[in-house]
Amino acid sequence: MASPDGQRIAVRPAVGAEDMAAVRALFREYQRWLDVEACFAGFEAELATLPGAYAPPHGGIWLAVAGPTVAGAVGLRPLDDRRGEMKRLWVRPACRGRGGGRRLALACIAGARAAGYRELCLETLERMAAARALYAALGFRPALPFGEVVADDICYMTLDLTSFSRSKTPQLQP
Repeated sequence: MASPDGQRIAVRPAVGAEDMAAVRALFREYQRWLDVEACFAGFEAELATLPGAYAPPHGGIWLAVAGPTVAGAVGLRPLDDRRGEMKRLWVRPACRGRGGGRRLALACIAGARAAGYRELCLETLERMAAARALYAALGFRPALPFGEVVADDICYMTLDLTSFSRSKTPQLQP
């Protein structure tokens, strides 16, 4: 997929201090855009300790990049031994509509499978119609609440990784 400047959007694991600084910036952008305080309890501690709960082998963070431009990010963290959680999928507005969100979601799904999870959970908001449509297209289904966050418009979704088609999972470069 091409970015607004015509460069291909690729997804790769976030590693090292420079990548973690980019992740912090993206997650802060997401926080400002979302503007739902309940979704960001413990957020400063999370950012200060990155990769923290997102660290391999039970988690991961992926970046969407277009040449030298960081376009988006997503994180995976454990909920328990059999379930992981997709967190903070964010694509910068200038890079939307070009498949970056889908590629990030697929990278997270691949990471969850590699970590041995049987289920991948996420929280999104009613107002995020494009995100909910993407998740549904990937096979996520409505689920019961699983987290500590309580807000009126939170939608809980889950994906059964035991039946997720391997053909949908991209091959990622290290």
